[in-house]
Amino acid sequence: MLFCSCKGIQSENDVLVQIGNEKLTFAEVDNLIPKNSNPQDSINIVQHRVDQWIKETLFKKEALNNVNASSLDKQVEDYRQSLIIHHYENKILTESLDSTITKEEIQSIYNNTKQDLKLNEPAYLIFYSEVLPDDYKTIADKWKDSKWDEIEEYAIANNLNARIRDTLILIPGINEGIPSILYDNIKWARGHFGAKKVDEKWHFLQVMKRLKPGSSAPLSVIKDKLEKLILHKRRKELINKEKTRLYDKAISKNSVVIYSKKF
Repeated sequence: MLFCSCKGIQSENDVLVQIGNEKLTFAEVDNLIPKNSNPQDSINIVQHRVDQWIKETLFKKEALNNVNASSLDKQVEDYRQSLIIHHYENKILTESLDSTITKEEIQSIYNNTKQDLKLNEPAYLIFYSEVLPDDYKTIADKWKDSKWDEIEEYAIANNLNARIRDTLILIPGINEGIPSILYDNIKWARGHFGAKKVDEKWHFLQVMKRLKPGSSAPLSVIKDKLEKLILHKRRKELINKEKTRLYDKAISKNSVVIYSKKF
């Protein structure tokens, strides 16, 4: 313990404890000792680390004596190769993957898959817009007359949050940007309209449609899922393209020797 108190240590290579060929040096515990700590605290810290290292080293040695080393080596090598492949795939994707997804692509894949994408719970198509206090009557009249284009233009011109055409919520889900207080007194039936003043603005919300469980999921609900599906397909195609390139290159250079084609 006097040695561990640092007074007897001559260099960072000094050995604190040794088990067989494995050693724990002072350099490995030096950074655990806070500056200006008193000798007793330093001793306690070093002793704790020494005890911990002894237990871990003995446990590791016992494990090595009770595990099939050849089987373990194969698993380690398999993992190593998988890790190398994973990093190479990421390199290819980082350098070559086009992550831009157009509205046309989303719409196309939606049209081809919507029959297989069903809702598991009721969903409600809603129209929503913020309204400035002085414009309440004007927008209320436009809302009543279903002048949705004009309401959208109004919201954009005044930097207001508006979701018209394709805003769909799953109960009890709440759309980001729409005050949750608006949902408190909503009658979840087609045509229900609610207006409430929150934070110096009016908020209009109307239930336009109710979709039953089993209905095809609207694009707004599965848009994120479709984007991930498109990117996943692109990743797979990109990796397969690189594999094919390497294959063709190796075949053309006679780098691959096939001894029999009777597979």
